[in-house]
Amino acid sequence: MHVSCIQATMFSKTLHETLQFAQNSPLSTAACVLAVGLSTLYLFRSHRSRRTSKIIPARERVLILGATSGVGQAMAHKYASRGAFVCIVGRRQSKLDEVVQECEELCERGGFKDSVLGVRADCGDVQDMVRLRETLQKAWHGLDTLILTAGVSALQPLMSVAGVDMSSLDIIGSQASPEGIQHAVNAATAAVNGNFTGPYIAAITFIPLLSYTSTSPSVLLLSSVAAVIPPPTRSLYSATKSASLLLYQALSIEHPSINFTFFSQERSRVLSALLQSTTLPVSLVPKSTNLILSKTV
Repeated sequence: MHVSCIQATMFSKTLHETLQFAQNSPLSTAACVLAVGLSTLYLFRSHRSRRTSKIIPARERVLILGATSGVGQAMAHKYASRGAFVCIVGRRQSKLDEVVQECEELCERGGFKDSVLGVRADCGDVQDMVRLRETLQKAWHGLDTLILTAGVSALQPLMSVAGVDMSSLDIIGSQASPEGIQHAVNAATAAVNGNFTGPYIAAITFIPLLSYTSTSPSVLLLSSVAAVIPPPTRSLYSATKSASLLLYQALSIEHPSINFTFFSQERSRVLSALLQSTTLPVSLVPKSTNLILSKTV
């Protein structure tokens, strides 16, 4: 039997077993997410070894949107340390310069140089993304890997964003004012721009470049547990992260030649939001929130 057939059979068996486990779990929704996540993570790892046979790690052309802090910065360091061509994108010039310098130092330690680019740009700005694409075409003649880690947090209950005090017994005083509603709309616009419009523009801008210039194109979207498990106090964040996750899942079907991966590693954030809610019964708080969501095509 061909190796790929064996892998497909093993994957199918693993998925079937984990879904059976999920059906017997009291937290069936979370369990199903975890089951599919673990199974597809297995498939992702088997694919990763095949990709390195097509693209030498030290020659990989990597674009990281939102690389000046957090996960994006850590990934930039990792790629730089193995000599990949890395383009770091962020909105704050001071942080951008700092991360570029860190990556250049890591490259030099490994015997590589002239492989790091730093571009100040906003993922939600069409002209910035087109300019970034032109920069990559001129410097690298293409792109192999697109990583999206940029995002916007929204941590308050929706009524609080609108200035409504739901603990008030006065129905007149607890109504949202026009100013409060507008403030909530402005907050939604910022969240949509950061968590959905940015990834949306990036997909349209870079998918053709990936498809036509890479022997093994790859897209990685940093998502969130909140995209699949709605947490209290994060309704706006949850809605916008879910939108971008579903968008990229649909794109993975529309573009089967591109390897799409979606992941999230969040232990304390979701759990903290759950525990801080005064309306959520303790019995509904999941014991584990360390989910890894991964899908590859």
